[in-house]
Amino acid sequence: MATRSARGGAAGWWRKNEPASVLRGECAAGMSGREEPVSGAGRRDAVRPAARRAVLWIVQDGVLAGPGAAQVLPYLDGLARRGWRPALLSVEKDHHLADAPRRGAVARRLAAAGVPWTALPFGRGPAGPRTAWQMTRLVAAARGLARRSGAALVHARSCLPALAAAATGRPFVFDMRGFWAEEKVDAGRWTRDGAAHRIGTRLESALLTRAAGVVVLARAALPLLPPLARPAVVVPTAVDLARFRPGLPPPAGGESLAGRTVYAAAGALSGWYLGGETLDLLARALARDPSGHALVLSEEGASQAARGLVARGVDPARVTALGVPPPEVPRWFAACAAGLMLVRPARSKRGSAPTKVGEFLACGVPVLVTAGIGDCDDLVGGTRTGVVVTETTPAGYDRALSALDALRAEGGALAARCRRTAEERLSLSAAVAAYAGLYETVSRNRC
Repeated sequence: MATRSARGGAAGWWRKNEPASVLRGECAAGMSGREEPVSGAGRRDAVRPAARRAVLWIVQDGVLAGPGAAQVLPYLDGLARRGWRPALLSVEKDHHLADAPRRGAVARRLAAAGVPWTALPFGRGPAGPRTAWQMTRLVAAARGLARRSGAALVHARSCLPALAAAATGRPFVFDMRGFWAEEKVDAGRWTRDGAAHRIGTRLESALLTRAAGVVVLARAALPLLPPLARPAVVVPTAVDLARFRPGLPPPAGGESLAGRTVYAAAGALSGWYLGGETLDLLARALARDPSGHALVLSEEGASQAARGLVARGVDPARVTALGVPPPEVPRWFAACAAGLMLVRPARSKRGSAPTKVGEFLACGVPVLVTAGIGDCDDLVGGTRTGVVVTETTPAGYDRALSALDALRAEGGALAARCRRTAEERLSLSAAVAAYAGLYETVSRNRC
């Protein structure tokens, strides 16, 4: 865990009027308790000691799929086991909310951990009006839930949830997940120094100033932060080491992988993830390795990826492309020889920590990752648990694959090193402890 602090000021809380209704998930029975001022304290945000361990999480990228399912749910489980009383407010894609079995499984898991859950629909339509509608409901729901729960703290994952957290009047932890305004520019959605970029940068800076605590994903992000009045804590995306581990039974439906050297790509293959380059690297790996087999695990891009590999000359019999639910992912990863994680290099990505990197390592599987992504150069290259890809060209791919071959020649020693690196640097228990420690610090500072 690393921290950074500097001098700065704090501003008052931003508030909006009370909200309307929200769409509740199956687990959302409401949060127990009421906000009550401590006798004689005279502060609006003071609550009774019993409520001081109640924390409201606000998540915009959902928990029914993707990073939210992989990250948020285990964190909430862990915090509940450590005596905190988390509640969850999330924004979910409409088609995920409509998937009753998926929604029910998540609701049951949260209920078993004692975590109330409120889910808001992502909505449809143009990005601007949709985001405004989202924020109106998110702010309304956050204020209502925080008030009813008596929660003394709000944990906001990313910029817009932090805006909603500030509206509750409670101290909040700004879990940045990356540099929001810079990401918009690097993605081509905003123009650098344009009006939207200037407003976004000022909003992000204001939230950093107001936050009672700040979390970043990588040490490489610390120099990019403005001066802070409170410490920034580094908590990389963590791995549930009990779920992701070597030697798991082969996955159902994975018969085509038996006896093969499996090169895998998982998750999104668009946006920040270099889909075309990933397919180029997979095709190159199979051209070099007669025993090679391409595995693509993607809920929304699997069929397109399979067609892309065939278009690159790969025999369809050497491709397995499908979407699998999160509980089944560890068994697929454990069957792999290497995981590919090619992310578009950009200044904003210095604050990132791709989830799949740690999950592959925990399964004893080396990874190939593009240079300049968070702390991955050190995490992967510095520990010799994979290869940092410095050039996305045929020659660059050949160099990376040759380096991977040299590592794989170590056999079990490489797998053990991958697992040990995940245990030492990316464990779920360490991440939960870091969050709990930050909460304790914030609570002490507010007393």
